[in-house]
Amino acid sequence: MLHGLFAGAALLTAVRGDRVRGTIMLVVLAAKLAWEAATGGSLVMAGTAGYRVVTESHLLGALGGLAGALPLLWRSARG
Repeated sequence: MLHGLFAGAALLTAVRGDRVRGTIMLVVLAAKLAWEAATGGSLVMAGTAGYRVVTESHLLGALGGLAGALPLLWRSARG
């Protein structure tokens, strides 16, 4: 859920607002997701509770957030 909100907000920021800040947010999120995919763990939660972090859910959440932001961008571009 949080990855989706962050990704959607980053995309909207990059397109509608501060391009530099939005792009940095997207790059940081992509780097975090790539690190998780490569190592199989979360940067923040690794080892805190002894549970495996399901990194695929982070990726799917981020993709869902990007997909959710697209209609907002499309609607604002139309008028």
